[in-house]
Amino acid sequence: MRWVAESASAETKELELRGASQEKLHVEKAVQLDASQVRLVGVVGSEASDQPGSLRIALTLTQEGAARFAQITRDGKGRRLAILLGGQLWTAPLIREEITGGTLEIIGNFTEGEAKALADAIRASIPSQPIK
Repeated sequence: MRWVAESASAETKELELRGASQEKLHVEKAVQLDASQVRLVGVVGSEASDQPGSLRIALTLTQEGAARFAQITRDGKGRRLAILLGGQLWTAPLIREEITGGTLEIIGNFTEGEAKALADAIRASIPSQPIK
């Protein structure tokens, strides 16, 4: 996860948002949170609902990731946080409030296929944990 900047600079890279919108965003190069801090990911909700954002990506973070994400969202209210996977910009939700507790949901107007593809991409990027 990386911050979206208001304008281009030496510290940003212009990336195109996946999907139909083709929105171009200036994404900071500095990583704020990476997949090693994600423990679980899944799709929740139902596409059958007529409510916008009814399909969501649910994430559970590691203890370290939860603390870091709380700080990120506390400091970044009102900013967009880009989610990059495999070098592609998948989504960039707006941070509305501090998120504590280590669980979060990515809300968007996802189709069932888009939600599953995003969850699968996040899951695939989580490093394997050694068996102890």
